[in-house]
Amino acid sequence: MVRHAAMAFGVAAMLAGVPALARDKDAEAQKVMPNGDPVICQKIQDTGSLVKKTKRCYTRAQWERIASAARANGQRMQSDHASGILSN
Repeated sequence: MVRHAAMAFGVAAMLAGVPALARDKDAEAQKVMPNGDPVICQKIQDTGSLVKKTKRCYTRAQWERIASAARANGQRMQSDHASGILSN
């Protein structure tokens, strides 16, 4: 009897959280900056971890600046390596 009551309580607790998850996803989908730019969220895997991910939210322009900076850094490292410059 106690076992069934505990199971019923557990199921009820799980089901109580389902609408909250749906509301969170709806709210996240509607994130917009004051100037009208939509916010785009991505989960990025942390370096050195197979499981841990960090959620990052930026506008499209911010994501493009981040990607551009990463490309420039990669190109700089390649050109420095090719020319024999060693830097930290």
